[in-house]
Amino acid sequence: IRDKTCSVVKLIKRKAPLAVFEGSSITESCNGVSDFNAYSYARILSDIYGFDYLCLAQGGTGISVPTEIRPSMYQRIEGVLKAEPDVLFIEAGINDKPDENLKECTEKYLNEIRQNLPNTFVIMLGTYHPKYMPESLEERCEKDVITSSVCKKFGVPFVEFTTGNIYGGDGRLIEKMGMPLVTGSGTAFEPDGSGTSDRYTGKANVKDHCHCNPTAYRMFAEYIRSAFNAILNSMQ
Repeated sequence: IRDKTCSVVKLIKRKAPLAVFEGSSITESCNGVSDFNAYSYARILSDIYGFDYLCLAQGGTGISVPTEIRPSMYQRIEGVLKAEPDVLFIEAGINDKPDENLKECTEKYLNEIRQNLPNTFVIMLGTYHPKYMPESLEERCEKDVITSSVCKKFGVPFVEFTTGNIYGGDGRLIEKMGMPLVTGSGTAFEPDGSGTSDRYTGKANVKDHCHCNPTAYRMFAEYIRSAFNAILNSMQ
């Protein structure tokens, strides 16, 4: 159970495996208080796999980047450690900068997870690039290069949304999804029939070219489901 500051204040006993979801605002809306909770990718995935789930994501933050009032993922790692999840999904990098600080904080984060939660299955979700984002696709990809290299060091599978490539914990390419998560140049408010982005970006009644709408969350969940299954199959 979380208080209004998003801190874990009470853990309840559970029967099903627990999946914890960390990340930015894309994942934060999965926390049970959003109008989009029924459509959130965390809820959809958890229903598919029979997980209980806990969302610890906080908008505007990255692994290394806090806001004025919200800590970075690394700074709030204690919530993950307290939860002791069976599976940890980390939606990473979107608010980070492609610099040494990202590399250092990702290394510290995954090291603490490995040291304290050796039996937790961890999967890292990379950045994506919807229309009208201030960063270039190249800068997004630079962040993926940094986080994926750290993932290989700690044996963590990596889902590269910008290319559709799925990498195992050893860094080996195990699956090509065929296309990136977001394609084309449209938005929910300016559809042009190009790719998936016209169905992907834009919240209800808000001209938002970055965040998910209900259709987008279903796409997000199905994409991650396919990637997760490919990773699990590669381990058999």
